[in-house]
Amino acid sequence: MEAGICDGLIVGNFLNDNSLAAVGLSSPMFSISGIICGLFATGMQTMCAQELGRGDIKSLNRVFSSVFYIAGVVSVIIMSVELIFAKQLAYLFGATGEGIGLAVLATDYIRGLAIGFPALVLTVIVASGCQLDSGRKRVMKATIIYCGSNIAFDILAIVLNTGEFGIGLATALGAYVELCYLMLHFRTKDRMLHFTKFRISFNEVIELMSL
Repeated sequence: MEAGICDGLIVGNFLNDNSLAAVGLSSPMFSISGIICGLFATGMQTMCAQELGRGDIKSLNRVFSSVFYIAGVVSVIIMSVELIFAKQLAYLFGATGEGIGLAVLATDYIRGLAIGFPALVLTVIVASGCQLDSGRKRVMKATIIYCGSNIAFDILAIVLNTGEFGIGLATALGAYVELCYLMLHFRTKDRMLHFTKFRISFNEVIELMSL
């Protein structure tokens, strides 16, 4: 959501009305990532909280790690679909108005944004884990870093004249910066969360999604 606001402000002030319309039309991309995040992050946090309440740190890490791996694979698959069918998504979102460039502009923005889809999903999952692992301050700082990075990369895209693809890519890069910062949590000494081998049952995956 923050990315859409930042992109809209930058595009609205430095590019033309068609570019702003293209970015606005592409906003459902953030809803798609939000749905995927919700499926994994909410269920994972609930299951991890249950394991934490039992004092079972091994199961806590097993669930967190397995969800992270599954979400990573799913998000890469969705990213690939978005890159391949970016033009069709632009039309689906309503890029059919006057001006032959509107669909093209929206397609470019969607492709740039799609590159960051894995980071957009995994960031929420890691942030949820950090919340359980006494990392609330890091999560708050990560949001600020994301917004700052997004704006900085947006301005760079304007200077380099990379168009809507550059604006979308700027958001993607900002998401990866945020994810990298959140991952630094695992370098701190006083933490419970650790990455372990993939090990989760089918029934647990069903429970995760239902939660």
